[in-house]
Amino acid sequence: MHSKTQLIQYFRQFPNTQLVGHFLKLLRFAFEQLQIKEDASNLLCSIHSDNTALYVQLNNCPILIHKVRDRKHYIELLCLAKDQDSLPNSQNFQASKQKIGKMRTGMARFQLSKPVLTNQVIIAIWLQALQLLAQQPRKKTTHQKSNNLWIYRAAMNMFVYNELLKDVDNKDKYLTILPKAIQQLLKEDLDIIKVQQANVFWFQKAQEVLKAFQDIELSPSIYQQFLEDYQLFEGRYDSFVQSVQNKKPYADFALLIGKLIAYIDEKAAAKQEWNDYSDKRCVAYTGIRQNLWIQQLTQYKQAGNDLDAIRTTNIKDALLYLIHPEEHTPILSTKNQRQIANHLLDSTYQADLFTLQLVSYFNKFDLSATSFSNYTYLIKLLLYAPSIQNLWKYTDEDIYYDEITHQQVTEPSNGYKIAANTKFPLNQILYGPPGTGKTFESIRRAIAIVENKSWTLVQQMDANTIQKRFDAYVSNGQVVFTTFHQAMSYEDFVEGIKPVVVDNQVHYNLQNGILKNLCHHALQDPDKTFVLIIDELNRGNVANIFGELITLLEEDKRLQMLNALKVQLPYSKTLFSLPPNLYLIATMNTTDRSIEQLDMALRRRFSFIEMLPDSILLSENIEGVNLRLMHQKMNERIGILLDDHHLIGHSYFMNISSLNELQEIFKTQIIPLLLEYFYGDFGKIGLVLGKDFLDLKKIEYNRFANFDYEGLDRAWDKPMYSIKDFPLPKDAYQNIYQ
Repeated sequence: MHSKTQLIQYFRQFPNTQLVGHFLKLLRFAFEQLQIKEDASNLLCSIHSDNTALYVQLNNCPILIHKVRDRKHYIELLCLAKDQDSLPNSQNFQASKQKIGKMRTGMARFQLSKPVLTNQVIIAIWLQALQLLAQQPRKKTTHQKSNNLWIYRAAMNMFVYNELLKDVDNKDKYLTILPKAIQQLLKEDLDIIKVQQANVFWFQKAQEVLKAFQDIELSPSIYQQFLEDYQLFEGRYDSFVQSVQNKKPYADFALLIGKLIAYIDEKAAAKQEWNDYSDKRCVAYTGIRQNLWIQQLTQYKQAGNDLDAIRTTNIKDALLYLIHPEEHTPILSTKNQRQIANHLLDSTYQADLFTLQLVSYFNKFDLSATSFSNYTYLIKLLLYAPSIQNLWKYTDEDIYYDEITHQQVTEPSNGYKIAANTKFPLNQILYGPPGTGKTFESIRRAIAIVENKSWTLVQQMDANTIQKRFDAYVSNGQVVFTTFHQAMSYEDFVEGIKPVVVDNQVHYNLQNGILKNLCHHALQDPDKTFVLIIDELNRGNVANIFGELITLLEEDKRLQMLNALKVQLPYSKTLFSLPPNLYLIATMNTTDRSIEQLDMALRRRFSFIEMLPDSILLSENIEGVNLRLMHQKMNERIGILLDDHHLIGHSYFMNISSLNELQEIFKTQIIPLLLEYFYGDFGKIGLVLGKDFLDLKKIEYNRFANFDYEGLDRAWDKPMYSIKDFPLPKDAYQNIYQ
């Protein structure tokens, strides 16, 4: 087997690609610190023949070992025996007979995790042992034939590193297992089948109780009296509710709290009595005490239904799920969310984006629910089915963090996430006539890139979903949207000296522009993908705005790529490069400037995607008018008279629902656009729309003064046209295509 193929197959065993990246970064750190070269005779990197262990040796001494045992991953690092008490947990140390000089050594063993691979205490102890070992006389490895130099190259060569992670990320470990498991569950698991086929929200009764709970209004003193009385009561909460019925002003409120908890928490008191579902279904097992539920929900009411008053995350998330089940997950355990993100979604856990990432992941399996409000709960049921739960839930997960004992970890920022979806180039321009959806398309492409999602799946999302995702990524800084214009300059885009008023005094400071700020974020967070959307690219002076950075746009010129380049910025005099995890998507209106007139240097660095009008998206019947045929005929005629760069986009007609709206669109947008296209030549507008839109008038001789002018017959003795007054009859629009 080729050694590179062997390495790819080995790393595909890792719980997620992120851990592969951190593992290689750790190796890179060691090789760089010790200045070890690829051809070093005392270096051995090898993979065990049964693919269960990876060894790195220096001077015939193991310095790093990775092992797989029963789906558990372990890493062993060389350290000196004298340093074992400095480890986060001294029990991790296993003594060895091997010595470095006169110093006794051993291996510090941990379960593989990001906190271990990035822990500065562990790395410092390991490095100290490595530096001492490197000072010893060189010992040529005795197993040179088993040396896999691709391990060294994957750690040290960023091009190989990025390509390797792409190959590892393309594993079918889950994409083979999950579709089969999901289909089997959808056919055989009765609970899952019921949820998938339900016509209404699965927890509609809980939603109704929450609404009643939100609507109830009591004075602050009564809420306080309720809490005090309950604290004094000795017994279960359902007994307390029974004791105050028809006696206290908060009796209904007390009952609603009990019912609400009975619909949410599996372990709620009196669930059998207050949960009206025959199957006693609940949102989740929360592990929250009844007293805490009551206290937090009362604070929520005291604050006027303000969710920020709830300090317990699980309770707040439960209410958010009932309020907006399409946008929030019923998986309330933060620990489980983190495990799913790390081990199944293969992403860094971010609480505010978890549901978005989860839904995006399951979209690739063509999963659906009759009621979309049940989609996130359906995903939860699938995730907790034993056949799928084993893929993400590690029962020994706590060990990962117990070993670290609250150590702060820092992440080296020397590896970059490249979207594995190779359908999207790093730089692309969407070009076409106005109204063809270029801006919306740029947003959809940005989402596909950031989420590393199949383009086909993103195309199936509705506009509302697209907007919510876009807003989320703009908020967290992964997507930046800007528009070029004639006043846009290099100083706005890259860097420049700008005036700042301080205490009525004008000062001039060096400030970063849009692109430089985004590059800074991409460098700081290499595990994420960032996208810059530039709308109306050709309205600005592109060569002036990009300046010397045009050179850096090419993929192989990006930071740590094969032919990486850095340029010196003119204002700050610093060296600057573009990170490989930054994508550029631009739009260009071809009626403003033809595609051929764009700077050739820019054209070579961008991929161009043409976007033409799509009549198929339009209605065939708006009060008897076939918009689809009308649009097709208009563009067919414009294409003959002008060219494809001047067609009319479908978006002008997308949201029309009545003849009155069609009249308004023609009056305020289509007619002015055609006048601009044809430079006021009404005759050509008539060739596109027909005689129903134009009035004919003729200028007669008697309108002029008594003067002989030989050119009169040729210049003025001809028909003159004007646009008819709106509204026009329905058949005027029908005659365009009939």
